[in-house]
Amino acid sequence: TLSLSKAIVIRLLPYSIFSTVPTILRDIVDTETIYNRQRLKCYLKGIDDKKKDLTLILSRSDKNFIRNLFKEHIQEVSEGIITIESVSRVAGIRSKVAVYSKDPNIDAKGSCIGPDGTRVMSIKTEVNDERIDVVQYTDKFKSLTIVNISVSTISLP
Repeated sequence: TLSLSKAIVIRLLPYSIFSTVPTILRDIVDTETIYNRQRLKCYLKGIDDKKKDLTLILSRSDKNFIRNLFKEHIQEVSEGIITIESVSRVAGIRSKVAVYSKDPNIDAKGSCIGPDGTRVMSIKTEVNDERIDVVQYTDKFKSLTIVNISVSTISLP
């Protein structure tokens, strides 16, 4: 399965990062600055085996990057007590994560946010303070849409 990957940047080129393993970093977030010798967490999007050596295709803007950061930082998500039903992301600006728990005694949204926002803040630091909204998932499309719009700010040109 594809998941988070850690790499140390050795040399930077446009659209390519030479790291401790041959990699191509696609989907770079525009607001991020990447330096030599920097440690990065990335989402392993795929493996390119067309060349002689295998090349890992990494991403920091894929919505699955956020999904896997939640699995890494929130124990209830990694154990399957809380499920991430949907992730919507505009990389570098905002992510919305819809969470759900089958157990009625567990507040999925509150568990993901944590006391004083500490759990979601640890994920925010991984994505350079991108805004992360956690919403309670409902199977009723109309209710979920109203909840998502209520936490959004819409600006027109």
